[in-house]
Amino acid sequence: MKKRMKKLATLGIVAMMVMAMAAGCGKKATPESLLTDMNKKLKDIKSTEANMVLNMEMSQEGQTAEMNIEMEAETIMKTGESHTEGEVGMKIMGQSASTEVESYVVKEDDDYINYINQEGKWKKEKIDEDEMTKASTDLFDEFGESFEKFKLSEDLVKVNDKECFELKGEVSSEIMEYMLSSDMSKEADLDKYLSGEDEDIKVPCTLSIYKDKILPAKITLDMKEIFGKMSETTGMDIEKFKLEVSYDDFNKVKKIEVPKDVLKETEGFGSGLDLDDDDFESNEKDDDNQSSSGSANTNVSDAVDMTNTTITSPAPLNKWVKTTRYATEDKVYHTVYVRINKVTTMSEDANYVNQAIQQHNQFGTRKIDVNQMKLPSDVELCVFDYEVMVPKEFPAPDYGMVEPDISFTAKNVKGGGVPSADGTQTYIGLGSVTEMKVRSDEEKFYPGNTYKMRGCFSMVKGFKDYAFEATAYPEGQSTSGGTLLKGYWAGH
Repeated sequence: MKKRMKKLATLGIVAMMVMAMAAGCGKKATPESLLTDMNKKLKDIKSTEANMVLNMEMSQEGQTAEMNIEMEAETIMKTGESHTEGEVGMKIMGQSASTEVESYVVKEDDDYINYINQEGKWKKEKIDEDEMTKASTDLFDEFGESFEKFKLSEDLVKVNDKECFELKGEVSSEIMEYMLSSDMSKEADLDKYLSGEDEDIKVPCTLSIYKDKILPAKITLDMKEIFGKMSETTGMDIEKFKLEVSYDDFNKVKKIEVPKDVLKETEGFGSGLDLDDDDFESNEKDDDNQSSSGSANTNVSDAVDMTNTTITSPAPLNKWVKTTRYATEDKVYHTVYVRINKVTTMSEDANYVNQAIQQHNQFGTRKIDVNQMKLPSDVELCVFDYEVMVPKEFPAPDYGMVEPDISFTAKNVKGGGVPSADGTQTYIGLGSVTEMKVRSDEEKFYPGNTYKMRGCFSMVKGFKDYAFEATAYPEGQSTSGGTLLKGYWAGH
């Protein structure tokens, strides 16, 4: 889950999407007039500067985990071009960690390109133009009726030291489903928590409007109920899930420019970009690449389907399991095969665990320091090795695919948290898996190969009553509206 939460950093783009929600306010000091006048004024806004804060708290049997995202966003409204920068912070089991994130979305020739910094490495990908126009102009037009029943507070409030009108009401959960339909959200696995069954759920919303400008000042969404389904896959209760977007200024940003060093670093890299074959001559699939990744002819004929595994009857070690993974090439889920090879605890083989940490720290930007984790005396770090076989028919561009890692969570087979060694308390967050780096970012990935992967998690010493869980959607599914599938792998 920790990895999944890390990926939440990619939702910085939500800030721009929420801006569009504000497209509608003021004349008299009534909700109708305020919304009408703000809508008219926003049509003349060329750019916005905003701040997004996302706070999330989870609990399980008295233990808590927290995540906080703070983002600054500059957006050109007409084109949807943007620059987003901020930090994602997490706190689990007394261990705190943070990651800086940054993204540029710009139009180059006829294409929208997203430059995104992931763990200190800049990458780029092409974005569908329709998604860009919706993000900047269409969201309020599509869901504006949700604001019709807002009530105006009697007293003015202050945002950025300026007086504001305040409207309180509810918006449809369809707005959240719309916001979470992007590819970035799919990569974060958040889209799975919303479906057509949630259309009647209302999201409490507070909208502040600058009194002098009649322009949006702040939007607050309480998403605790809409994300309550997360408990089904994490085993945790969502205590708080609040999104707040404040608008600092308007029409000050004239142009979004990607720094030259970012352009240089991303030369020859892209997802869905039309680049010349010559740019990748040195990265062709060769013997060296396949030998470092594993056999291209892996036998998965005896693989079990993930739906035939359960938390009490998981696939044993070294047993291939058929699951699916989202392909960014055609935006559809396709078959891959996954098996866990071994789990090594610190008490069993400290040298192996430390070597794995050293290798991760060599290639990764987010270092692992066991001494800084402050784990309880009865808890230790564990490393597990797994493999992913990507069939040749898996859709991918000639220059490679996204790294085919899998989001695992180690879960108590009896449910709930993991009991301490003396049985006096229950720990949560121990099964949260962090993906470990085993190779340089320069290595590319191609269908028809088997790739070695590794992850780490914390577990009570000697506790064996757990299994690894991963979720996926059925093969061929292009959206997350269908049934979420779960698969289980043994940990010993």
